[in-house]
Amino acid sequence: MIEQLSETYKIPVINAIRTDQIIGKAARAHRMITDIDPKAKALEDYDAATAAILEILKPEPLKPAPLKPDAVRIEPLHGESVAV
Repeated sequence: MIEQLSETYKIPVINAIRTDQIIGKAARAHRMITDIDPKAKALEDYDAATAAILEILKPEPLKPAPLKPDAVRIEPLHGESVAV
């Protein structure tokens, strides 16, 4: 049914994320899953889901905003010497 809805409405579907005891254990401990079990199957699923979402969204790399002409620069440019 999910695949049919995906095709009908042209909405991509990513793979499910498995849950096991480590998910609840991490939640109860207020810790990240990777802190509790770095080899958890759910982490593999989250990695795959993240990769799928990034592929769908194809975000552009962030570029620094240009300085306004009257802006005060606090940090020196790369390679610029600073008197101390």
